[in-house]
Amino acid sequence: MKRCLFLTSYPFCVPKHGGQVRAASIASGLESIGYQVIPVGVYAEGFFPASDTGDFDIILNYKNLFEEINKNVIFTDFIIGRFAANEFHLIERLNKILNKIRPDVIHLEQPWLWPFLKNTLLHFGNKAPPIVYSSHNIEWKASTAMYQFMPRTSKSEGYLNEVQTLEKLLWKHADLVFSISDIEKEVIYFESGREIIYLPPVSDISSHGSPINNRFKKISLSEGINYVALLSSAYWPNQEGFFHLFPSGLGFLRPHEQMWVGGQLGSALKADCRYNDFKTINDTRFIAWDYIKHEEKKNFFSSAHCVIVPIMMGAGSKLKMADAIASGAPVITTSHGAEGYGPLISSVIDEGVYIANTPELFQNLVKKALQGELQGCNKDIQKLLGQESLTNTLQRSFEAFKKNSSGKSSLN
Repeated sequence: MKRCLFLTSYPFCVPKHGGQVRAASIASGLESIGYQVIPVGVYAEGFFPASDTGDFDIILNYKNLFEEINKNVIFTDFIIGRFAANEFHLIERLNKILNKIRPDVIHLEQPWLWPFLKNTLLHFGNKAPPIVYSSHNIEWKASTAMYQFMPRTSKSEGYLNEVQTLEKLLWKHADLVFSISDIEKEVIYFESGREIIYLPPVSDISSHGSPINNRFKKISLSEGINYVALLSSAYWPNQEGFFHLFPSGLGFLRPHEQMWVGGQLGSALKADCRYNDFKTINDTRFIAWDYIKHEEKKNFFSSAHCVIVPIMMGAGSKLKMADAIASGAPVITTSHGAEGYGPLISSVIDEGVYIANTPELFQNLVKKALQGELQGCNKDIQKLLGQESLTNTLQRSFEAFKKNSSGKSSLN
């Protein structure tokens, strides 16, 4: 069996946030086409639970690293990657892992660890394995958008330029390049002049059975509640999108209608001063479920009258959209939330996926869904955004690469 070293800026044994879920779905696809996937996460200590740590993960604990991160939070992943690239003993550690695993291919999720990996591959000369690069976003553009949440520092512009240079190098020189977004695929193609593979986010929740113990359905039926489902992390854009589209709280919902929020976003929203501006009415219509197990996602979504993806900013394609669509429920989102899925969802706009960009229009769609006036997504679109679709794309991409490759990495 061929081996793939899967290099990430996080552990993904227990996928929770979007990057981890994306990595886990690609790893599953690679295993389906015959690769043994060996994950290697490189990240700072304390950023993830110790219970999530993989066998080969490299965890950094350096005072000067944390000091730099605290000054430039937006560029955390870039700072970690650059730091590792300049620490000889960390390079030696990754080198030992590579020598032990002897991978046939190295899959790099996001650009952050390329300097670290590149310095390590110098030990291999022209025997370095091919590199597959998976772009989650055009990161330098995504970082620019974050300035409205975190102030610029004296190093911000320099970091931004380095990130842009880093991405462009990978676009041109990696042996295969995947883009999560159809729009960003075209941008990368224009910049690099080479073929880019569109590998959109997928969901495996449509393949989950419906356990007898569906607690969400039981509770909603027993209490006579129609609910809107939202499942997300506490990432800044998720909070901002919610308050942008519900600026006056949840008073537009009727007494038997509620907003059920899963993931860390629920607690984060309740802790926000904007929630407290309408606390009395919000508390009667808002339920925070916190962490919802992966196998319960389908129950959480499919028992709802609709799933919302209230995103107003960001880059790439939003993975939460794939789960929402795969649930079969009506999906209400914004133009930005639907971005990156163009060719996949064009046939179900207003027939399963509904788009609104203002609070009034978004809330009107929510009210219609709660009254049973919006249809959900059909089986065909659910299948198109399923794990099998991603696996098939990986299979075709790797076969084409092997057919056209001379057997030597273009990075040498």
